[in-house]
Amino acid sequence: MKKIILLFFVSMFFFNGISQTQNSLKKEIEVKVFIDNPKQAAFLYNLHLKGEVYPIGYGWFELSSEQLELIKNAGLRYEIYENNFSENTSGTLEAFHNYYQILELMDSLATAYPSICKKYTAGTSAGGNAIVTLKISDNADIEENEPEIIFDAGIHGDELVGQEITIRLARYLCTRYTTDPYIQQLVDNREIWIYPNVNPDGRIALDRYNANGQDVNRDWGYMWYNETTAAWSQPETKALRQIVFDNQFVIHTSYHGGTEYLSYPWSYRPDTPPDLLSIDFLAELYSTTSGYANLPYGQGYTGMYPINGASKDANYGLMGSTTWSCEVSMDKMPSPSTIPTYWNYNLPSQLKMIEYAGYGIEGTITDALTGAPVEASIYVGNNFPIYSDPVVGDYHKFLVSGTYNLKIVANGYQTAIVPGVIVNEEQSTIPILPSNRSLAILH
Repeated sequence: MKKIILLFFVSMFFFNGISQTQNSLKKEIEVKVFIDNPKQAAFLYNLHLKGEVYPIGYGWFELSSEQLELIKNAGLRYEIYENNFSENTSGTLEAFHNYYQILELMDSLATAYPSICKKYTAGTSAGGNAIVTLKISDNADIEENEPEIIFDAGIHGDELVGQEITIRLARYLCTRYTTDPYIQQLVDNREIWIYPNVNPDGRIALDRYNANGQDVNRDWGYMWYNETTAAWSQPETKALRQIVFDNQFVIHTSYHGGTEYLSYPWSYRPDTPPDLLSIDFLAELYSTTSGYANLPYGQGYTGMYPINGASKDANYGLMGSTTWSCEVSMDKMPSPSTIPTYWNYNLPSQLKMIEYAGYGIEGTITDALTGAPVEASIYVGNNFPIYSDPVVGDYHKFLVSGTYNLKIVANGYQTAIVPGVIVNEEQSTIPILPSNRSLAILH
């Protein structure tokens, strides 16, 4: 009877949001500024405005009345944004859940499905709010030899649709686990992390920035450049960084809003990333399996605009993950009635990413004498390295089909060279290491 009541609570809460008081909207005016030529783009850049410029000829900015006057005097076309925000009090899915409601949903899922869903508190925001994440997997409370994948959202607190997409994915996986064989297979063989609110303060205030007034997606210490108070300066950045460092995510999707685009590394420079073939393959897969008529994808630097200190550059450059920002809607806060549409657009792609995280190469790195797991760096050709898990010793990397040479490096061990590893489409290959598939200690 207890389980039935819990399941009922999960379903009813999702359709009947608990009303919570939101902070008043930010004092700045949200403005869409149209950009017709490079001269206008340069003018806006030199104003050092809060916001972002998108590749299809406009930018979203948070402007003071004085800054808006500068835009008017420059003769730029603009529209003052009338947001469509409404709290989820209508008893339907066609409204945004606020920060507190999303926490309640996460609690209810972890309570109703304890065997496959575990809640973790990743940290505390600058404003003192809990940063919470879910891990969904069979045996969710232990680390296993399984590919890991993460979906985060809300790094900019006023970009709301991604938060809805992630919490709905968590509910979808949990509620269908026992009835859908495909979902059960994914959950049983993957470790899926759902991180709906990277920046709780921004979500509560409906603001891009955290309570310190910092852009959390300019604070990452990989190729950081003077856009926040210091590299890794914000608690929200440190919380997500620790989750990233404690796990070896094959694919990391960070949801944003303001345009429709899948933006992968690099964002800090125009050079192509070494893993371009595999990254581009997965980006195309996300795009073509989605419900969008056209979801463009490409490098952030050339396809959108140059930035430093972005999460996608750090997660790829430091951990070797296939990682990107997925811009899911042309408005940051689109009409609430469109939430189910964007959810349905992205669900097939999310499931494909979970599936494909298990294809490519995988294995475990262990000590040849004791069998204990070894923390090692795995180099695949000229690609960026990935790392084995120090608890289990497992590693996983998506690769397009082909033949690869591997190099495995660990402190205190002989470097292992594994040539000619064949990877087939939609399969996983376990490379055969020398020394009985384990690393030999250096003498």
